Amino acid sequence: MVWNNYSAERKAIFLRTANEIFETNKLELMAENLDYCLYSVFTVGAMTALWSNPFFMRMTEVSGWDYIILSF
Repeated sequence: MVWNNYSAERKAIFLRTANEIFETNKLELMAENLDYCLYSVFTVGAMTALWSNPFFMRMTEVSGWDYIILSF
């Protein structure tokens, strides 16, 4: 976006409304991101069979490092 074509007043209105939108949806965005994180951990943990599940079987024992790597 080229700011030179807009007046200072329009820039201030744009920035104010953008900040208002961000602040009002901040908690909703954080909750949505937390949902995605939990879903990812569950999916990856199930695929690597860190816990018993009917879909995958692990041939080696689970160690503490596996959970640390999953958390990253």
